Amino acid sequence: MEKEAIKAGFYETPYAKFPKLQIVTIEELFAGKKLSLPWIDPASFKKAAKEHISKQASLF
Repeated sequence: MEKEAIKAGFYETPYAKFPKLQIVTIEELFAGKKLSLPWIDPASFKKAAKEHISKQASLF
């Protein structure tokens, strides 16, 4: 199973390479093992503008 995970390759970012498939057991997760994941830049997600209630029509 580990050989197939290695054959899946790596995801490359400008900063590092990350394995596409990672095998972790529940025991390892409870022991505190972390997955090797790229950081997500919060600036890449735009927040929606809040809609004012006064613009909404009333139901009655």
